[in-house]
Amino acid sequence: MAAAVFDGKVFVAGGLLGDANRSATARVEAYDPATNRWSAEPSLPIGLHHPMAATFRGKLYVLGGITQRLGGPDSARVFVFDGKRWSEGPSLKRPRGAGAAVVVHDRLIVAGGIDGSVEVGPPEIFDGTRWRDGAGMPSPLDHVGAATDGRYVFVAGGRRNGQHFGTFQRYDPASDAWTILRPMPEHRSGLGVAFDAGRVIAAGGEGARIFPETESFNPASGRWTRLRNMNVPRHGIGMVSIDKTIYAMLGGAAVGVDPSSTCEYLILH
Repeated sequence: MAAAVFDGKVFVAGGLLGDANRSATARVEAYDPATNRWSAEPSLPIGLHHPMAATFRGKLYVLGGITQRLGGPDSARVFVFDGKRWSEGPSLKRPRGAGAAVVVHDRLIVAGGIDGSVEVGPPEIFDGTRWRDGAGMPSPLDHVGAATDGRYVFVAGGRRNGQHFGTFQRYDPASDAWTILRPMPEHRSGLGVAFDAGRVIAAGGEGARIFPETESFNPASGRWTRLRNMNVPRHGIGMVSIDKTIYAMLGGAAVGVDPSSTCEYLILH
């Protein structure tokens, strides 16, 4: 599913159900850390899995994704939630699922992902009115995770042609340039990525196995370090940060479609 912080809550939108058809869902729910409670929110206009999400200019955006079921058609549609209802925004330039979205310098940026069987190279950048392409990723991958420190977009892991990667790529929107950084210790895709306490945090994912590992990248030193493992290994998680706390929500506990209700948090020091 897609996850983003909106109105102080962790919103999760869409995802795959564990039914025989491996169907996409339009369901949206929100977790409030202040009350430790979930609430049902207005559903997406269509069922989606592997969409991207971010909060941009005070509204929640759910972007792209894959429709109908596992292996269904990719979408370029963009849905915008104002806290009460969903509307439709300007579509992406191309369909894209299993990418990641962040906001940098008042621009909404979508990076990575797949269109059919082809990885999408160029990030797309939205200024509130229209989308434009950025420079292509050096290593285009899908099922990536991404986060921002307010200047750069850090894109971690991913897969291509069934192979999982520990590739770690940094995009600078100001110069429209990419840099390959030190790779992650574990090669994985479908991982969660967030930024807090001056570090990029990567957790979970799948590859040769389903990972519980959580790793931290320090941009100042350029090094990765190991943090405490998740209690339940999962891939396809929705991961966000709020006030030095990382939330790893839901996901799959086994290879393929195996929905988990597990939600965990890690307090950073």
